[in-house]
Amino acid sequence: FFQELNVYPNPASDVISVAYDLQESSEVRFTIYDALGKLVQEGVEVQNSGEQKLTFNTQEYSAGQYVLTLIVDENIVTKRFDVVK
Repeated sequence: FFQELNVYPNPASDVISVAYDLQESSEVRFTIYDALGKLVQEGVEVQNSGEQKLTFNTQEYSAGQYVLTLIVDENIVTKRFDVVK
């Protein structure tokens, strides 16, 4: 599971990064939804233990608020971030 989850920069204009530390190798699932509840992006990655970073291109996103959810095993972490233009 995560030690800590950082989403930066917030607000973002071109790219948002998500940094976290996994205690053990795990399957990491992610979703990003916009403020209206529309799925914008999703995916699954198998990652090793240790420091990890995901980067998302937000250039195609509309300005507004988004919700990022990361799921590792049965653990769910949700963070909000804003995109500005």
